[in-house]
Amino acid sequence: MRDLRSLNGTYFDGVRVDDALLSDGSEIQVGKFRLTFYPSRRDVAANAEI
Repeated sequence: MRDLRSLNGTYFDGVRVDDALLSDGSEIQVGKFRLTFYPSRRDVAANAEI
């Protein structure tokens, strides 16, 4: 995830960041909104070890 110089900033697990690599359950805050990241099943399957 990348913050494109937003006025209020983007927070990743409570720390203001310019960019961050998200993993399952990561919390990001954009302005007054708090979001939890969950990868799609397609993303998980593509990265699964065989």
